[in-house]
Amino acid sequence: MTRILLVVILLSLVGIAVIDLRKEMARTSYRIQALHQKQIRLEQELWSRDIELARLRVPERLRARVAEFGLPLLPPRGERIDLTATRAAGHGAIRTDD
Repeated sequence: MTRILLVVILLSLVGIAVIDLRKEMARTSYRIQALHQKQIRLEQELWSRDIELARLRVPERLRARVAEFGLPLLPPRGERIDLTATRAAGHGAIRTDD
């Protein structure tokens, strides 16, 4: 009789553990799905901002903005910014004199 009672108790504990694990698995799956949707939304926002940045960098657009604000558009002062060296090194812009 005590063996049967012990087996029933052990099987009940195993059943409770399985249910708890499945509940945790469902909760984790929901969290993964929510994070994946957030990642997709953030990537779309990044792409949108990249497109906007590219649009704002077009020379004609820059000239229009300069004219809109009434700013003088001056030629460069004989110095240039070497972007190739900065991208390779991962640092800020390096100014070089011509």
